[in-house]
Amino acid sequence: MGAYIDRVKRHFSFSPAELQGLAIVCLVAAFVFAFDDGQPEFNLTHWLTNFLGVLILVAIVFFLHESAHKLWALAAGYRAEFKIWPYGIVIAFMAAFLSNGRFFFLGLGGVWVTDMAVHRLGAFRYGLSTFLSTWIAFAGPLLNLALAFIFQPIHLATGSAMVGMFVKINLWYAVTSMIPIPPLDGATGFFGGRSTFMLLLGFVLGAALMIWVAKSFLLMFFGTLIIGLVFWLIYFLTIEKVELH
Repeated sequence: MGAYIDRVKRHFSFSPAELQGLAIVCLVAAFVFAFDDGQPEFNLTHWLTNFLGVLILVAIVFFLHESAHKLWALAAGYRAEFKIWPYGIVIAFMAAFLSNGRFFFLGLGGVWVTDMAVHRLGAFRYGLSTFLSTWIAFAGPLLNLALAFIFQPIHLATGSAMVGMFVKINLWYAVTSMIPIPPLDGATGFFGGRSTFMLLLGFVLGAALMIWVAKSFLLMFFGTLIIGLVFWLIYFLTIEKVELH
């Protein structure tokens, strides 16, 4: 634990390039979510006010998502760095315009993991394994799911539109991050281990459904578990063609 705390103190940071990239993707994501502000007629003042509020929420979600990657990587003795994906930005704008602000694509960047040699000396099989790279990639979407589960009951209890938007951003970020297209998190997970990827994908999709349908935390939680496990089982029986005895 002491070594990990030391790594975090000395190496947990965002480079100027990362901060610039995060600023760009946060502006893009905020525009996407604020595109349709729900008003019958466009009002610039109202739209800008809504945009700024959404921008704050998006910045929090993206910072926490990328921080999860970094902290998990540091725990294993690696460094995770965020890099922007220009094609993802194009897709995000196209999705927003074509759907009139009803579909949100947040695959705007990816994580590159590199060795921290001084922390890896003597470790088993020096070098990044597929197991570690997979779970470093999954750290972000898993955190988004956890945040959605924590804040949805608050949204249901208070009816707060901002809390609801926070939950919405986390869910869409988790779902689009799991798309198995490089450099998104889902690609690393898919090529690192399909069975683990399909299990987590089932949980993400199940959570996206149950959080909006269920009215209690227990129903959300157990509904997500059941959907995720059924999704994973169907994958094994149909794709992997595993026979049950």
